[in-house]
Amino acid sequence: MKTNLKTKVQSDRELVEGLLFEPGSKQAAHHQGASEGYRLRTLEGLEEFLWLSEVTNPHPAMIVAEVEGRTQVDDWRRALGQVAERYPLLSVRIRKERGKRPYFETLPDVEIPLRVIPLEGADLDYLAAEETVTSFGYGDGVLARAILCHSAERCAILFSAHHAITDGKTNVRIVEDLIAAASGESLGARFPVLPALGELFGLGEPGPYVEVSAAAKAPASYVRYDLPVPRVERHHFEAGDLKAVLATANEEGTTVHGALLAAFLLAGRQLAERWRTAPVVCRSPIDLRPMLELYGIPGLIIGTHRSVMQPSDNLPFWEFARVLKKDMLPSQTKEVTAKALKAVREVLGREGDPDDVTTIDPERHFKHDLMISNYGDPGVRTSFGGLSLRALYPSVASGFGDTQAISMVTVDGTLYITHTSRQPLRSLVEDALAILRDACAVSSMMKVGAKARR
Repeated sequence: MKTNLKTKVQSDRELVEGLLFEPGSKQAAHHQGASEGYRLRTLEGLEEFLWLSEVTNPHPAMIVAEVEGRTQVDDWRRALGQVAERYPLLSVRIRKERGKRPYFETLPDVEIPLRVIPLEGADLDYLAAEETVTSFGYGDGVLARAILCHSAERCAILFSAHHAITDGKTNVRIVEDLIAAASGESLGARFPVLPALGELFGLGEPGPYVEVSAAAKAPASYVRYDLPVPRVERHHFEAGDLKAVLATANEEGTTVHGALLAAFLLAGRQLAERWRTAPVVCRSPIDLRPMLELYGIPGLIIGTHRSVMQPSDNLPFWEFARVLKKDMLPSQTKEVTAKALKAVREVLGREGDPDDVTTIDPERHFKHDLMISNYGDPGVRTSFGGLSLRALYPSVASGFGDTQAISMVTVDGTLYITHTSRQPLRSLVEDALAILRDACAVSSMMKVGAKARR
């Protein structure tokens, strides 16, 4: 039965449409520095955390697209300009005044930086790793950038954005639009700017700090330069294998994501002693667009679910996958999502300093060992006139030093996977995919055996 969201969480279509901002509709920002921009809105709790931690522990949201077809460099420059026009949060910066919440402010006449290098000899994994440690700093400049590895007939585009303005689904959509514009297509209408996500769940705007920092601002931080350089590896899971996982997961009463969670947790347990002797925390981002009926709208529109594997957990594979998926179900409801958003706001209740790591998540609320970002099959286009999308690899460096970040998206039936970590568990992806294949084979053999005994 369809719920009247207007009375429950105030996110029905009427209210959502009333809350959408048109660029330039907000009052001009007034602060010490001169500005020609306009204040859009206060950052939501997760956005503020990502802004705070970007200086000491960068985690841009990135995507690598491999494209086939003839293009000129100017085609991509023009495409970036068109995309910046369509996506309002690509034309903002983040401003912060002492004692007040950070906020988005429009950045007039923005031009997304484009670095161009020859495709021949380019190491895409190295470039992707380099991007994950290239910080957007305090967010007071352009919050997106691109690298074009170019040749006459093929190219690769690496698009990165500050994670406070984008999520994985948004980056997928941006890359589709980039390729479409580079091929000569016109893009759709300019997207609206959403209010802070909590407003769509009845929480109102983020409130003032419960405790304002009394200390002097810390000196500029160089912590990020002392961190190990991440390792980035790209993989893919063939369409036939993924189809088998989907069919078997359905038969076993779970989902592909449940199976992926189980496979990566068990693979990590085989590779790391600590994963066998202590609880292992895995976070799974949840796309909130279907819940809010905001299909296709860009921004950081996610919740997260926290799964925990205990050392004593020893269930058969498919039973483990069922338990993991069942455990996620409450996090996919509006009531639990609203509580989670409120909890994150409370974590950010005290004013932090982006240069002082002791003020950023001191209780380690965001600490996790594994991140599984699965964007599913969003129906990504692969044909754009004379251009074709050949591969697509989303990526983000999540958590702290030893976190294993797995990002994946399905395109034309193939699952494209990126593993990013400063302290990678080598062979994690290969081992997880082998576990999946074996689990499907065992399930199939058991079903054949059961039929034979009848």
